[in-house]
Amino acid sequence: MSGHGDTKKTAVWGGADVLIAPASATIPTGLAAFSGDWKFVGLLDGGQGFEEAIEVESTDFNAWGFGVVATTYRGQKTTKTFTALEENATVMGLVYDTAGMTFSDEDGTYIGDLAVKDFTEKVRIAFVTYSGSTEKRFISKNYATIAPSAAGTESEEALQSKGFTATVFPTEGRVLWYAVKDTNDDSSSSSSSESSSSSS
Repeated sequence: MSGHGDTKKTAVWGGADVLIAPASATIPTGLAAFSGDWKFVGLLDGGQGFEEAIEVESTDFNAWGFGVVATTYRGQKTTKTFTALEENATVMGLVYDTAGMTFSDEDGTYIGDLAVKDFTEKVRIAFVTYSGSTEKRFISKNYATIAPSAAGTESEEALQSKGFTATVFPTEGRVLWYAVKDTNDDSSSSSSSESSSSSS
């Protein structure tokens, strides 16, 4: 007897993007294009991928002679990680205060002063993955804060990289994400037209 399931509900994601915007930026409906407020992080480490974690504090309550008879949960914290491979203005701005920097998108150069970053800055973040014509988006419904988990790795044997952890905060209605997974046959209406696909 064969197992039960639906292969259309599984996926190996061949490309991905992360976009950052001010906390006031508009969330696009469905697979509509992202506005100019949203900035692409650029090339990503596909091997590291995106990893979402939900942490909760738990307390067990015991009854005499029975052991644990109830458990309560509180203090949920939702995080999602990504690893960037580029040193562009968006990525460097997640690590440092780059107000004193000048970046050249054409040749990838920069010059100036890197200052201490305020990691309490509130932003919106979008995680986008692609598989053929299927696109999936998880966009913070409220706001997120982003801090580096690995501010910079440089070596002879691997691409330079910077790892980040986004902490996502719920709305008053306890909503974390605006989520959509759909088929997008019109690439011109999707962020993928501007996308920098992830690198494995």
